[in-house]
Amino acid sequence: MAIEEPFKEFRCTSASFYFLYSFVFDKININEGNEIIKKALEDGGYSPNFPQEKGNFVPYLKINEQFIEFDFFPEAKRANIIKENRSGKIGLIEKNILIHRTGTGVYTIKITFNESLKIEELIDFALLGEEETYQIKYTESTNAKPLFELFSEDMKLITESWESEKKEKIWFEKNQGLVNPNVRYQTPFVCTELELPDDIYKEAVITSAGYKKEIAAILFRVKEEDDWKYIDESYLSKYEDTYDTKLANMHLHTKLFVSFHTRSCISIFSNKKVAPAIYFLPALLDTIQLLRCRWHSYVIYNKYLDDMLRQLYDDYINEKSNITQLLESIISIREDLSSSLEDPITWRRASGSLGGVYEEGLKRFRIESLERLMIEKMDMLDRLFENIKEYGLRQNIEQINKQKKKWSGMIWLFISFLLFLLGVWFILKKVILLGFLILGLGTLLFILWSIKREHSEEKKFQK
Repeated sequence: MAIEEPFKEFRCTSASFYFLYSFVFDKININEGNEIIKKALEDGGYSPNFPQEKGNFVPYLKINEQFIEFDFFPEAKRANIIKENRSGKIGLIEKNILIHRTGTGVYTIKITFNESLKIEELIDFALLGEEETYQIKYTESTNAKPLFELFSEDMKLITESWESEKKEKIWFEKNQGLVNPNVRYQTPFVCTELELPDDIYKEAVITSAGYKKEIAAILFRVKEEDDWKYIDESYLSKYEDTYDTKLANMHLHTKLFVSFHTRSCISIFSNKKVAPAIYFLPALLDTIQLLRCRWHSYVIYNKYLDDMLRQLYDDYINEKSNITQLLESIISIREDLSSSLEDPITWRRASGSLGGVYEEGLKRFRIESLERLMIEKMDMLDRLFENIKEYGLRQNIEQINKQKKKWSGMIWLFISFLLFLLGVWFILKKVILLGFLILGLGTLLFILWSIKREHSEEKKFQK
């Protein structure tokens, strides 16, 4: 089948890529965290931003949030974007970290190219966080590093500063042994912003007459050169009442195109400095950052619960912990998990378009099913505790009954022994009849004790 070529080569005027990494800290003190991170980033810039005010965006309801946000540089740095040690394009790099009060956080690397880029270059740059052959080299440095190494180094800087200042570990998934931060354990979610020339924008978005495969290639982040030319046509048109093909415009205005996929989100416009792009794009990034944070925390806490359910049960069965220790562990776990259920995104959906992105994000990240699984596992913790408590109570009752039976038997044996002695004493005192009667009673009690003991042994054997 012949491949249809667009009327003109697909090029952008400028492009920005946001690479989103995520993490989970323990619940934090905002004021203390602000001071610690500010001190750690003495050479960087401090930006106490408020998401509800970004880009003059006003949601339906303003609720004060508690979070920490820092830029690592006072201004964007020039960097060479390299693939497999070959000379690449010069871009501007910015780095930002945002940590919510609950401990969930997102680390964002933004790379901007203020020049015309071909489709092949755009596809390459969208894969920067996918493979370590794609690297960043600051113009004043001789070392090139993959994106994950930048994330890893900055996280180490933050956490070591925190531990040095507060004498406590804070990186939850690292401290629980759920991830190894020294290896590439996650790939970033990518948000791409493309500014297109007017003629290409009209063809790609307004009339939807061309460039669908090029847009799909950036959104899907295809890995092989020229693969974008062979994307199946069924992925390029919208199914009824869904965004399953990811190429339907999720924004209501033709001046802005937004599409969401499991691996990335793409925004296309002809001028970023005019409405709706000027106020919508910061809110879109904010929404996706929250979705990524929530997804990450649910994945981590689900794995944490799996491990803790098994460990708590094993510890109790192997008598490494008692009921009190078990209850204390469960309370601590529930306290950790309850904060992850706080969901600021629920009241920050302020437009139909953001609502569409939010709903698509819930589906793509499987957030609702992950939340349901986590709550079910939390309930399982309670059931485990109740079962162990009931089992322990039953064991205690059985032990008490055993002790009762043991003492009861010993009393019977002691009384029969006393009766023997008393009977012998009466016989020695010439009270023959009474002595034999007492001896007979003692013998009867001893026989009854023997029969009862034999019956009890038979029951044990049957069990």
